[in-house]
Amino acid sequence: EHAADELCKVLGDPASRADVLARIGAVGKQYQALQKKLDQRKAETEGALRDGRQFAETCAKTLGWLASELSGMSERLLVSAHKPTLQHQIDTHEPIYREVMQREHEIIMLLNKGKELQDQRGDRSLQRELEKIQSQWEKLRRDIVERHTKLQSCMEHCKKYHSTSESFMLWLRNAEEKLANLKPGVLKRQQIEQQLKDLQTFRSEVWKKSGDYEATRTSGETFVNACDIDKDPIKNQLTDIKAR
Repeated sequence: EHAADELCKVLGDPASRADVLARIGAVGKQYQALQKKLDQRKAETEGALRDGRQFAETCAKTLGWLASELSGMSERLLVSAHKPTLQHQIDTHEPIYREVMQREHEIIMLLNKGKELQDQRGDRSLQRELEKIQSQWEKLRRDIVERHTKLQSCMEHCKKYHSTSESFMLWLRNAEEKLANLKPGVLKRQQIEQQLKDLQTFRSEVWKKSGDYEATRTSGETFVNACDIDKDPIKNQLTDIKAR
């Protein structure tokens, strides 16, 4: 631009000066367009570097979180048949289960972003890191869902058994009292006939309750088989119910 100005000062022909100014104006526009493209490319490069650093940090944090959660899941969960203990196990596990499941979308987005970067860069180390995240996430999700399902299933069996056993035991205690009162008294025909009638009615009632007994026994055995520890009290209760 400075050279063009100096040239225009010595050119006497207006047309020549106009031509020089037009040429330098065109060059100026090309230079500005090039500068704009360079600035844009620089911003994109800096953004990509920044995104790459942020992505690497996110991957590192995610792997750390996955390792921590998997470490906490390393010991086998022994589900208790003792109802308060079982409830405590559920209360302890539920927040962990919710946290893991709430992060599922975040993990999926991270893996998708990583695949995009992998396609752009062809970075083998990034691919290995993504495969590690994928593998650990699948293991954590599988383990946490299995524990959640087992605990919830055991609690359902627990509630069903306690409900059926409490109802049946209430009837059983009343039936035992009723049987104790059905002792032969004075040997008079009318009284004997009434006692026989009462005994027959009671016998029919007992037979009708055989279905409730089977439901109690089955629900108890199902509950015991679903649990891992503290099963003896339930087994003893089932044995006592059967004997009575």
